Amino acid sequence: MGVLRSCVAAVGATMLVLCAIAAQAGTEEANHAALLFFAGTDLWRDGAFLNGGLLWSPAGLDTGGFTLKLLLNGGEYVYPSGGLHVDVDGTMLSAAALPGWRWTRDSLTIDVFAGPVVQNYRLTPYDPGSRLRGFYAKAQFATDVWYQPNPATMIALDGSIASIGLVGAARAAIGWRSSESFFVGPETQAIWCVDYQQLRFGARVTGFEQDGFGVTLLLGDGRRVRGDVLIGADGIHSVVRDKLFPNEGPPRWNGLMLWRGAIDWPAFLTGRSMIVAGGLAAKLVIYPIAEGSRPDKRLTNWAVVGRVGDPSMPIPQKQDWSRPGRFEDLMPHVQRFRIPYVDARGLIEATNEFWEYPMCDRDPLPRWSHGRVTLLGDAAHPMYPVGSNGASQAILDARCLADRLKDADHPVYALWSYEQTRLPMTAEIVQMNRRGGPEGVIDAVEARAPEGFSNVDDVLSFEQRKAIVRGYASAAGFAREQVNKAA
Repeated sequence: MGVLRSCVAAVGATMLVLCAIAAQAGTEEANHAALLFFAGTDLWRDGAFLNGGLLWSPAGLDTGGFTLKLLLNGGEYVYPSGGLHVDVDGTMLSAAALPGWRWTRDSLTIDVFAGPVVQNYRLTPYDPGSRLRGFYAKAQFATDVWYQPNPATMIALDGSIASIGLVGAARAAIGWRSSESFFVGPETQAIWCVDYQQLRFGARVTGFEQDGFGVTLLLGDGRRVRGDVLIGADGIHSVVRDKLFPNEGPPRWNGLMLWRGAIDWPAFLTGRSMIVAGGLAAKLVIYPIAEGSRPDKRLTNWAVVGRVGDPSMPIPQKQDWSRPGRFEDLMPHVQRFRIPYVDARGLIEATNEFWEYPMCDRDPLPRWSHGRVTLLGDAAHPMYPVGSNGASQAILDARCLADRLKDADHPVYALWSYEQTRLPMTAEIVQMNRRGGPEGVIDAVEARAPEGFSNVDDVLSFEQRKAIVRGYASAAGFAREQVNKAA
């Protein structure tokens, strides 16, 4: 990078000298010139670029009308990749042909351009977090503004945006004439890419700091990451939540254990059917989640819930999905189920690997958002995995938050508005899941007929059963009219 900077500086100085010589030689014809060559350099701590091109105005550079701008630039840059945990060396070469139009009035000149652009990016090593890699041919839009309030002073503004990942740049400069051909003064420049994603895997969060302009995330390795907002989506053991509510304590356990597994298995019933057997205290759930190895098979997910302790007891182990289950713990809870449509015991015993998870949640919080920091998903509202609501509510959170950030004038208001929409809904679902959620209809029937029944309508009418299930669906945002409206 140091060699490149030296080369760029040398080439840039040479170009400036040549431009000065050309300007001096053509002073007498300057007022009628139709062609302008230009060049420059950009140097900063992590990059160096050369740029140049020509501007052609058939009616003259000081006259309004059709204008053509040809651009060529390239260089090298370095950035830290969060996903790779290394610095990535990037090179970029770009060329554009931009026809446009010029407006002039007194000392003000405005140019607007649009045309094709080609760019080529090379990254070493390859970075999956950056979409700017490889060759692109898209469109570019640009504008230039030049204003001279008096012969000794100039103000320049220019900007461009390309449809290649929505890459853009903006520059502002002010200068004072130092000679016939040069202005000297400060300038500022911003470059951005909307589609760039900085992914940092395995980063352990230890805390955060916020001020009126943004949030700084503190990582366990000493790094500090700056952003406009912080969204704590770090699960039931959220560090962000713990920093906001340090006296909350551990999750609540209801004394139930959940075992989950999946296996390629013969399709049952319609091939898209779901079986839910038993209430919250002892439950078996089986349903397909993907196509199987053959047309008559499905990748079939199963879950078993059984009581293994009292809610007053300590949680058996940390609540995560990475603890392998054991058949000797699971099978006593499977024995009680007899499903006529599928061999549940055979299905479970054929599963070589499955996982166990204590069913835990937390009490709903009074608030999620604190300035520029908020919570999402299990960090905000951990709930029992009932009614397919663990991941579903997190998805609804993300959609709502994205909409609020897009539409709000200020990020703090966006986070507040998101909380006002989502917190009451999810708090209600947490409480409903404690009562069994939509499957509470099974608990209701079991409570009324613990010894069994011959006709379920004699125990709980169809309208009563429908009210339980539809009431939950409406609270969770799954009712048909809600889904169709959202779509």
